Amino acid sequence: MIDWVAARAKDWGRQVRWLYCGKDGWPPRTALARLIEEGNHGAGVARYQQYFPECLSPEALITNNIIRRLELRHQEMFWIHDVIRSRVKRKIEVIGIEHRVYYNWLHAAHQAYSSAVAVNS
Repeated sequence: MIDWVAARAKDWGRQVRWLYCGKDGWPPRTALARLIEEGNHGAGVARYQQYFPECLSPEALITNNIIRRLELRHQEMFWIHDVIRSRVKRKIEVIGIEHRVYYNWLHAAHQAYSSAVAVNS
């Protein structure tokens, strides 16, 4: 891994995860979810609140734009490693690859990011 890329990606991943999942790290509840959890009364109560997530920080926005220009396999690796919250061991089990292969793919994604930054500078 390239340390400065990993630091940028970690910050970007935290912000993207927050944008997709909401304030408390979970997706907002739908009316059906409120109906299931709180019954008819809870789901029938109107909630007059609206939540507007903040945008990415300037550094994370730059990172996001660079990642979006990479090849799809590198984009996926950044999402898997930095946005999805789980242990690497679990991610490897779900994907069905070896530990060595996972880190080779991650290193390749970091190299692609580093090259994209060098080209755009």
